[in-house]
Amino acid sequence: DIVYNGNTYHRNGVNSDFNLNLGCTNSNNSCGTTVIRTTIATDHCGNQATVTQTITRDPDNTPPTISALQDKSYSCNEDWSWDAPVAEDNCGTPQLIEGLEVRSEIDCGYMMSKSWYAIDACGNQSEIVTQNITVLDDEAPIFIGNTGDIILSCGQPIPDFTPLTVVDNCDGNVTVTYQDSMVTEGGSHCDLVNMDWSNESDPRIGWFQNMPGASSLLFHVEQGGLDQFADGTAHFYGTVSNVNNDQLAWEFDIWMRNGSNWEEWSAMGRGYKNSGIAGNNYLDWTYYEMDDSKANTFTGIRAYAGSQLSLTHNPSNYYYGFQVGENANVFTYTYGMSGWFTYYGDIVYNGNTYHRNGVNSDFNLNLGCTEQSSSCGVTIYRTTTATDKCGNQASVTQKISVPADHEPPVVVNPPNVECITPITFESFFNNNWSLTATDNCSPDITVDIPEINWDCEAGKYILTYVFTDNCGNQTTFTRDVCIEGSSPVCSIIAPNEISTQASNTFMADVTGGMDPMQYEWTILSGNWNITSGGNSSTVNLDAGSDHLILELTVTDQNGCSSTCTVEADAPTSDLGGGCTLTQGFYGNDRGRYCDGRQTTPLITDLMASGPIVLGKPGRSFTLNSNDVACIIGLLGGGGPSVALNSGNGSCGSFNFSTRTSKGVATSKNTLVSQAITLALNMRLDGNLGSTQIMGNCMTTASSSNCGANGNAYPVPGTEQTFCFSTAVLQILGTGFTISELFDLASRALGGENVGVGLGDITDALGFINDGFDECRIVTSWSVTNSITEPDGDDLNTTSVEINTTVGKITAYPNPTVNLVKLAFEIPVATEEGNIQIVNGQGIPVYKETTPMQKGAKELQINTEGWTPGPYYVIVRVNAYIMYGQFIRVE
Repeated sequence: DIVYNGNTYHRNGVNSDFNLNLGCTNSNNSCGTTVIRTTIATDHCGNQATVTQTITRDPDNTPPTISALQDKSYSCNEDWSWDAPVAEDNCGTPQLIEGLEVRSEIDCGYMMSKSWYAIDACGNQSEIVTQNITVLDDEAPIFIGNTGDIILSCGQPIPDFTPLTVVDNCDGNVTVTYQDSMVTEGGSHCDLVNMDWSNESDPRIGWFQNMPGASSLLFHVEQGGLDQFADGTAHFYGTVSNVNNDQLAWEFDIWMRNGSNWEEWSAMGRGYKNSGIAGNNYLDWTYYEMDDSKANTFTGIRAYAGSQLSLTHNPSNYYYGFQVGENANVFTYTYGMSGWFTYYGDIVYNGNTYHRNGVNSDFNLNLGCTEQSSSCGVTIYRTTTATDKCGNQASVTQKISVPADHEPPVVVNPPNVECITPITFESFFNNNWSLTATDNCSPDITVDIPEINWDCEAGKYILTYVFTDNCGNQTTFTRDVCIEGSSPVCSIIAPNEISTQASNTFMADVTGGMDPMQYEWTILSGNWNITSGGNSSTVNLDAGSDHLILELTVTDQNGCSSTCTVEADAPTSDLGGGCTLTQGFYGNDRGRYCDGRQTTPLITDLMASGPIVLGKPGRSFTLNSNDVACIIGLLGGGGPSVALNSGNGSCGSFNFSTRTSKGVATSKNTLVSQAITLALNMRLDGNLGSTQIMGNCMTTASSSNCGANGNAYPVPGTEQTFCFSTAVLQILGTGFTISELFDLASRALGGENVGVGLGDITDALGFINDGFDECRIVTSWSVTNSITEPDGDDLNTTSVEINTTVGKITAYPNPTVNLVKLAFEIPVATEEGNIQIVNGQGIPVYKETTPMQKGAKELQINTEGWTPGPYYVIVRVNAYIMYGQFIRVE
């Protein structure tokens, strides 16, 4: 567009050109030149003469020189400038050409670079020189504010923390951190810090397994602390509740010991817990063992009220400890703590009790040191650290000191320490016995309920008040309060005559003392049993024998006791008795009965009443009156208990195992021998067959004469106890007669499956034959009205004879966890076996059929709820049997 005279003229593609004259002048040039000078002379006729002169200048090929430059460094807040190089040339003054400034970033600063070169008039160029200028941040930040130390007076509150102002020469965004630590006279304290759950991928404070009603394993801290002491111990305590239900809550109290650094800890062959964030911080951690010698507890509160758990270190070999330090909480990059433990005990929740035994759980939490108003000796270190982006760091620490308080509280208006006028129990418990003490640093301290102890002899209460200020300084004040009345005095009201057949009732008569009373009855002498009321004012003694000495100890609410006794003699025994002889006696032809008869004439008399038949038709054995010598020969042996062989046997035609020596056949079947012996004994004592077995166990004593009835009485110190197997009692029931027992044995010998092992039947026959040997009197029965059938497979349905004892069962009872461990050796290959446990009265309490294989076996059985006392273990495997016993205590 051409703008002219107010108008615009658009032109598009108009051709034009330049045609002009150029004038060149010769100049003095130092860059290599040839000059030709020509002179022409012409006369008037036009004749010419020419002469030419050539002048040549050599070219300049030498480049200029340029001076080198030194690199320089500056702080970021310093002014800086470039240095200019010096250039020279052999022909004239060269021109200095300057390059661009180039900036590059480096750690904690930057670097500037610039280059120069020189060129002369002939275009010759020098080498290039470069200068680098480095600008660095090498100065730490500076604090502005009051960082002076502070000394506070006793009780004066600790001032709030005031952040400091930080400036830096280069960085306007300095990172500032604050850390407080508080050191008491004995150690240091840190509060437990609840985590910000929203910022944690796997937040954990407490991770507690098997907590009833808890939908999450996680428990958070409501409050608590960790106190670390100079002697290497620590106290860890606080309150936790479930993250989803704060009513599921515990108060925990844990003591720790043996605080060690990493060098000491690892020297014991131990390690540390890490989830990948510990780095090298574990080298600075403190490691603790839970002090299992102290009561480390969880006490239930709120919905868990009434619950109590005991804690032990986990693992038990202390390979991992409670670790404290930076990143010691294995889930967060924070200063914290991590530790594992195992808990035991009962959890009460929602009306139910849940027993826990060996549950593993852990703590993973943050720790923060906080200042609390305190009148005790404490030093607080407030450290502020400022770090710029280049890592230059500055720290300043302010020390706040609170002098220690060692003065104990002082009781306000202390009353007389000795009692003057006695008062009644009622007045004592209706009175207000609170006292108050003042302290130089702490608020007033009031003890509303002192510790109360009763002095039975002096008839007074001793009230002990302990006033403790915030620093642990204590004052103990004791006063006496005399009470009207005396300690309890007891006597026993006894029946006019005690019975050996029925229950006997004794009553306590108590005067004085403070209700409620506690009663403890003890039998000091005599074969008697307390059946009920052992802890009440009335006690019942079951049928017994011997001279009775009964003791009563009465203890009132204050712990004062009185002891009294009563003595009584039982009438002549009426519990029954009998006269028997053993298999060994009948097998000895030189024996002599207490009435003077020898073996041969005695058996002759007994066999005069008719034959003895064992077994059933088709499988029987018969002894006749002319078989006296045969009987004496048979009863000298033993052997396994098995049924008779088929056929009807007799002397000389035996259908059971025998061995012959010098022409005499001896039985090798113990059941046959004991059955023959009992048949003879029921003829020896005509009342024996009708005698009832009135309990699981019977105790007999020697008779005072040849006979168990009439004027006979038991001889003290000769008692023996015989307990019948559970299997026999389950089949025959309590109160069976000896004739019924003999019939059971005869049917078993005849091949009938009577539901009882032949070994148990043999034992029962032996108990009768031995229990009344040479005339004995029953002194007591262990009476049980019914036999409880426990859970488990029936052990008595097998037709296999069980009578071979092959080993011993070793029992390891652990009353603290209601467990007993059984260890035994299984002698044969088998698929399963039977285990049975009976108590001291022969009542079965446990029965189980379980897989068994040849070799050593161990198993654990829960004994919770079992009555304290002896227990007997029987293990049957095929045709083998093993026995063991243990005692359960409270």
